[in-house]
Amino acid sequence: MSLSILATYIRAGFGSGRLHNYRPWLRIRRRASSPVSKQVFCNLTLRPTNHHLLSGLEYKTALLNSWLGPKELRECLPLWPDAHPHPQTGLNSDIDGLLDESPGLLEIARDAGIEHGVFPGTKVPYVASCDLVFWLPSKGAFETQLVYISCKPLSEIRKRQRARERLELERRYAKANGGRHVIETGESLPHKLIDNLDWLLPMRHEAQELRVSSQHSDFCSLLMELTKSTPLGAAVNQASEAFHIPVADGFKYFRVGVWLHRIDIDLNLPVVMSKMMHRDYGKTLGRWRAHFWGTVGVQNAGR
Repeated sequence: MSLSILATYIRAGFGSGRLHNYRPWLRIRRRASSPVSKQVFCNLTLRPTNHHLLSGLEYKTALLNSWLGPKELRECLPLWPDAHPHPQTGLNSDIDGLLDESPGLLEIARDAGIEHGVFPGTKVPYVASCDLVFWLPSKGAFETQLVYISCKPLSEIRKRQRARERLELERRYAKANGGRHVIETGESLPHKLIDNLDWLLPMRHEAQELRVSSQHSDFCSLLMELTKSTPLGAAVNQASEAFHIPVADGFKYFRVGVWLHRIDIDLNLPVVMSKMMHRDYGKTLGRWRAHFWGTVGVQNAGR
C-alpha cells in the first residue's frame, strides 16, 4: 500500500456512495480470498448490486437485519483516518449542511490512547472499516439513525487484545457520529430463523415489483385468512386459484409476503407446507429490531 494506491482506490469510489451507488471499501476478490472464513457474494434486496460479506457471521447478521426492514446496508464502510464528511451525508444537500464533520479515526484513537495502526511495511495510516452499517427508517426528514454492527467471534475477542481495541475504536466512531454500535459474536443468533430467511430470500426484482402491488397485498390478506383453517401449502394453492395466477407465482407471492412482513408466520419453527401455519404476531420482528436497532429503530421501523 502507498498513498498513490490509496488515492486510486478513493478516486474509483470504493468506500463511498449511498443506496444504489455504494461501493464497499473491501471486496471479495480471487486473490484476496480467505482460507479461514466463508465469504458470501449475494443480494439482500436492498440495492441492485451484490453485497461483499467477508464471513459467514457477516452474512447471517446482514440477512437477519435486511429482513427487519432497513433502508440501506453499507458493508465494509471505511472509518477514514482523517476528518471527513459525516457518514449520513450524500442523500440530501439540505440535510448534509446540518451535519457535523466526522472526526478521523486517528483523532479518535489518540483520544482513546489506542494505537491506530498503519498498512504493513508502510507509514500510511490503515483504513479501518465497520462490517455492516444500516440506515434505519425514520419519521423525520432530519433524523439520523445509523447502526454500526461489528461481527467478531467471541473467541477472537477473548484471545486478541487488538480485536478488543478495534471494537472500542468502532464504538467511539459510531458514538461520535450519533449512531448505535452493536457487537455481534454469533452466540445468540437464531439459527432456525436465519435458515428460514435464507430459504425464503426473494430476488430483488421480485421484492421491488410486489412491494407496490395491490394484488400482492390482497393475496397476502387472503392467505392469512385461509391459513386459519387450512394447511399452508393448500392455502397457497387456493389463494393462487382465487387470483388466477400459477401456483408457482403463488409460492413466490408467499416468499415475498414473508420478507415484506405482509404474512405473519413464526419463522423460529420449521415451515412445513403440509401443516398449519403458526403465527408470530410480530414478536420475532420486534425482538430482533430491539436487539440490533434499539428503541428508536423499533419506533420508526416500517415497510
